[in-house]
Amino acid sequence: MQKHLSLLIFLHVFTCVQAQENPDFNLGFEKVITGQKLPEKWVQWGMGFSVTSDSVEKNEGNKSVLLKSPQEIKPGFFGSVANTLPAIYDGKQIELRGYMKLKDVEGAAGLMLRIDGNSGVLQFDNMQTRGIRGTQDWKQYSIKLSYPSSAAKIHVGALLIGKGSLWIDHFEILLDGKPIEQAQLRKPAAATLDKEFDNGSGFTITKLSPAQITELANIGKLWGFLKYHHPAVASGDINWDYELIRILPQIKANVPVTEKQKALFKWISKLGSVKAGDKYTIADNAVLKPALDWINEAGFGKELETRLDTIKKALRTEDSYYIGLVPGVGNPDFRNENPYANMPYPDAGFRLVSLLRYWNMIEYFFPYKHLIKEDWHAVLLEFIPKFVNAGDETAYKLAALELITRVKDTHANVYNQSPSLDAHFGKRYAAAQLSFVEGKPVVTDYYNASLAQQSGLKVGDVIEKINEKNVSELVKEKLPYTAGSNMPVRLRNMAPNLATQQ
Repeated sequence: MQKHLSLLIFLHVFTCVQAQENPDFNLGFEKVITGQKLPEKWVQWGMGFSVTSDSVEKNEGNKSVLLKSPQEIKPGFFGSVANTLPAIYDGKQIELRGYMKLKDVEGAAGLMLRIDGNSGVLQFDNMQTRGIRGTQDWKQYSIKLSYPSSAAKIHVGALLIGKGSLWIDHFEILLDGKPIEQAQLRKPAAATLDKEFDNGSGFTITKLSPAQITELANIGKLWGFLKYHHPAVASGDINWDYELIRILPQIKANVPVTEKQKALFKWISKLGSVKAGDKYTIADNAVLKPALDWINEAGFGKELETRLDTIKKALRTEDSYYIGLVPGVGNPDFRNENPYANMPYPDAGFRLVSLLRYWNMIEYFFPYKHLIKEDWHAVLLEFIPKFVNAGDETAYKLAALELITRVKDTHANVYNQSPSLDAHFGKRYAAAQLSFVEGKPVVTDYYNASLAQQSGLKVGDVIEKINEKNVSELVKEKLPYTAGSNMPVRLRNMAPNLATQQ
């Protein structure tokens, strides 16, 4: 599973609550390993620049780091050095202090502080907007950023763009004004301590009846509703993926409806009571407030429906373990979603976790859901058997790609495609570059001119068949797996892959 709206993100487990004992991040650059050009724990980012430890020019101690431009700077070249720390600390604000010395800097120089969450960059500043350039003696600089509770990694360093030389020395990291070495570690979320299904769900189902598909859909919607509404789930006290797996056997069990209703009520009651509000207000980070009529149509029973109505109106905190807002941007930050990276072809239970995660993300947070122009609840019913019955890794990932395509968003896709999808679609390209013009693929350029000439293809040629198959047939085959906001965009995205071969 990959990370986008569709695919999923890393979980970091924090196990300590006291201050670290003598952490050494080598922020003064003093520790060096023989034979290495950079101090211990520091790495070079960027390309084309010289980044080395320097024992001649320094602010204090015996070492600094020198970033120096090449004589000729090519597009995309820059120099950077960085150190990555785990974001395992409590705090609200983080500050990076460091000394810099500049010589003949023509572009920009600055410290760099970046805070990453499991879903990507949360906070970032490299001081480019401050216009630090020219020649300057040693001077201390500072970056302050808010420190989100969903932070997973802290990157500190420095950056040089353009010609010149930059020395850096004597870095400090502070949380709420105190050195990071004295910071308290976060209390581990209880959800991270649940290991019951780490090696598989154990859930199997051989043949889905229409009734089971409907029940799975209702449970999936109930699971998503509780994920984004119940304060106990938002607190991070519960591994919500594993709770889904625990309740799934109740769906396939051949028991009376009343028994299933009792099981669901007991399952939800274990989450505890909630503080009632007087209206429906999901947390501010929800983009949508979808209709919840399905709650009264799913056959949960009056007792459970009443409990869900209370949960719907419950008072909720702004901070949530599974969902937040990217600072300064406002788009959803799907936090703490385990990608289960060791499961390229997960079992049936985890395949349902993947489907229901994505479906509920779209249901509650996709701002253009109205442009899908089809019943999103019907889509769930359609894809449950596709995910459950996916017989191998390729079938599973094709089902995920097809689901993503139904969202009609150009930015939604399976990125960094796996070998199984590469093998399915092919990764060998024709020498000619194709573009769709008036619905027809036309040769508009060459990837390799000499090979294209051997094929006899010329710019302007309209392609009617590929390997004896009509283009219209190929388009029909590939369209369900080609994402895009409209047909011209989908055809544009399809064009490079139209003639790929295995």
